[in-house]
Amino acid sequence: MPVEPAKKVEVTGNRIQQIVSESYNKYGNLLSHLSDKLGIELAASVAVLSVESGGVGIDRGRALIRFENHLFYKYWGKFNEAKFRQHFQFAASKNWLGHKFRKDPDGEWIDFHGDQDKEYEALNFARSLDDEKALLSISMGLPQILGSNSKLIGYDSVQEMFENFNKDIRYHIFALFDFFSPRMIKYLSGKEFVNFAKYYNGQGQARRYGKFIQDYYEAFPKNLG
Repeated sequence: MPVEPAKKVEVTGNRIQQIVSESYNKYGNLLSHLSDKLGIELAASVAVLSVESGGVGIDRGRALIRFENHLFYKYWGKFNEAKFRQHFQFAASKNWLGHKFRKDPDGEWIDFHGDQDKEYEALNFARSLDDEKALLSISMGLPQILGSNSKLIGYDSVQEMFENFNKDIRYHIFALFDFFSPRMIKYLSGKEFVNFAKYYNGQGQARRYGKFIQDYYEAFPKNLG
């Protein structure tokens, strides 16, 4: 099945409207097919992907990733405290913030989120410490699904998920719908975006992400609704 829709929409408007239109133009056909199967409005599915990754799943031949220091601490660092603290930092109160990395224990700390080369530098260093635990600690691709959910979406290993996400954007889109729980489907189809975000993004960021999804949903081209 083609990923792209047969008919594209014009990319105009503000940045959010442009991202939504670009996401539809790249993935709209497959998204429409899978959304219909689950009773989810296409605009809502496009909004989720647009919020999670800006509609970009593969960057220069690599899956878009975000390396989460606090998760690597959970899976590996707390058992190797001294080594972890030499190379990774995160905020104590809100552990998804304050992420810094340095390869050299005596080097300067760097902020690496938002730069895929630096994200991969952090990931590759972490993989040299523990390959599986490092991959469990990243969110991947268009839907930014954590490696720790690899078995939930049907993979035998997180390495298999990572390899497939680097191969073909279709794996990203199928993973999104495989990841949706009945509760997520209920809230997304009902346009209860904050409640959806509680389960997709976590309680701590539900209001923030729910508002983002609402904004992107409203930016979806009305002639496609």
